[in-house]
Amino acid sequence: MKNLIIHGHFYQPFRENPYLGEIPLEEGAHPFEDWNERIYRECYLPVAYAHYREDGTTKDIINGYKHLSFNMGWTLTHWLEKKHPELLERVKEGREHALASTFNHTILPLDPLEDREVQIVWGIRAYEKFFDRKPLGFWLPELAVDEETLRLLKNTV
Repeated sequence: MKNLIIHGHFYQPFRENPYLGEIPLEEGAHPFEDWNERIYRECYLPVAYAHYREDGTTKDIINGYKHLSFNMGWTLTHWLEKKHPELLERVKEGREHALASTFNHTILPLDPLEDREVQIVWGIRAYEKFFDRKPLGFWLPELAVDEETLRLLKNTV
């Protein structure tokens, strides 16, 4: 049997109005009120309740987070904590497959050295807070890497 590894890169940009602390209505996300809600319903929630089917019949409903490699950015976990904490419990069931990532979705090789260090350290701390464990790996946004970033990761993780 051959092995197949699927990685889920789960990220939502910070969309909240900084003055109101809420996401404004976004007409393009119809029938949902905003894109976070739409993507939650169409992507993140279905992974937590994936239907295993054979011959057109649902045989089981599984938590996909327990079966795939994934990372989930802080901006998304922060939003989910406020809006859909029940999903986070399902996500945490897959913690053994979760990777840390940068705090924001920054492209590390383009950042100044100090910003890279902050992104890596804050990303790891956010991961540890959410999953209550140290990460076993690190997802590089846009898969962008250079030798300096690898050196920082080696010295931090």
